[in-house]
Amino acid sequence: MLTATRRRMLQITAGLTALGAGPAVPEARHFRWTGSALGAVASLDLRHTDRRRALRLVELMVAEIARLEAIFSLQRADSALSRLNLNGRIAGPPFELVVVLEAANTFSRLSEGAFDVTVQPLWRLHADAAMRGSVPDHRAVERVLGRVGWQRIDIERRSIAFQREGMAATLNGIAQGYITDRVTDLLRDSGVDDVLVDLGEPRASGSPPTGHPWRVRTAIGQVLLADEALAVSCAQSADCCLRGGSPNVISPLSGLPVLDGRCVAVRARSAMLADAASTALAASSPPDADALSSRLASLGVNVVAPSRP
Repeated sequence: MLTATRRRMLQITAGLTALGAGPAVPEARHFRWTGSALGAVASLDLRHTDRRRALRLVELMVAEIARLEAIFSLQRADSALSRLNLNGRIAGPPFELVVVLEAANTFSRLSEGAFDVTVQPLWRLHADAAMRGSVPDHRAVERVLGRVGWQRIDIERRSIAFQREGMAATLNGIAQGYITDRVTDLLRDSGVDDVLVDLGEPRASGSPPTGHPWRVRTAIGQVLLADEALAVSCAQSADCCLRGGSPNVISPLSGLPVLDGRCVAVRARSAMLADAASTALAASSPPDADALSSRLASLGVNVVAPSRP
């Protein structure tokens, strides 16, 4: 599963597709918003013919990202996820939290546990050790593994609860994709057909003003996207300030960092699907990842770069 400390540049680029042609169609103007979202620098670039409508769309997108951040964020103590982690239970959970956790369970089953949102206690263990410039010992890892297990979450519309004390979840390997899909769909429902939304995992719809596919820079190089999402997960040490270093991926099965240098990139019809698939593949051993790739293909997931060091 992916680290909670990964730095991101969040970006939304969108343009209104004019219906028809000729002098009656006003020229689209460029509107730009910059700020923060999901704990990272964020920007929204929108080309639209109507200034008031464009500013309203920007306002709606920023508000929606903030609303979903208040559900999924680990950095916010008042988020629904943080309250679940603190108390081990949450009554009347937001609908979105139920949806994402149910989707996460699907990936946990498909990956035979390589994808597991309850890996958060292992992140805490490794982060605390890294702050001291060390790594956890075997006994500590085994002890914390007893609090990890996706089957031990009771998910209902009326409540969500962990079955064991000390359990906690992180949705960093799936929620960014969910939010990306939500923002993309909102823009398209508002009549903005040409969109590139990148909230950690890019999703493209339509095309930029050039008429060519969207160009996205990733850890595997530049990728062209058209009406699809992309996600990249790398089993490497993250660039962070901890003295002992911090991994990008921890296996929920072994409790240990995955540091074999692989970068896995996948395309899918939705950003949530791509996000979870790349995370599951990066956390799997190479032989298991090959088998998982075949299972994911039935969901429309295309592995672009299962690179090996």
